[in-house]
Amino acid sequence: MGDGFGAPRFTLPARCPACGGEMEVARYHCPACDTSLEGHFAGCRFCLLDSDQRRLVEVLLQARGNLRDVERELCISYPTVRARLDAALAALGLAPSAAMPAEGQGSEGWQAPPPSGPGEAEDEAAAARKREVLEALDRGEIAVEEALRRLRRGGR
Repeated sequence: MGDGFGAPRFTLPARCPACGGEMEVARYHCPACDTSLEGHFAGCRFCLLDSDQRRLVEVLLQARGNLRDVERELCISYPTVRARLDAALAALGLAPSAAMPAEGQGSEGWQAPPPSGPGEAEDEAAAARKREVLEALDRGEIAVEEALRRLRRGGR
């Protein structure tokens, strides 16, 4: 891949090949007018991603965050998409658990109010059981047939 001036373009390595330390950009150059700037410049956060992770983020943005579309575009399973997304987040220093509040909590530690009546509590319990079945399916702990059987029985 060229830059229009015949020189090949390479992706900047995020880590030093000798010691593994974080690399920094020390010189910027304009091939059109031959101007150069030297100094210590902050690197791109996304340069910390390897090429597969950058491709995943690109497809995720094109899919507007729809993981099922990412799954189809990259021809990988949904759990693999989730695992690769978690790895990309970790590479960026954005662990999924730190980026997302725990279920039932907002960003300020807000707790969702308790259910108002007995019917609502039962609905939430059934929803929680169904969610557990779907999460077990997502982790590959149960087969699709078993998940369907459990969901037909209300998540039990």
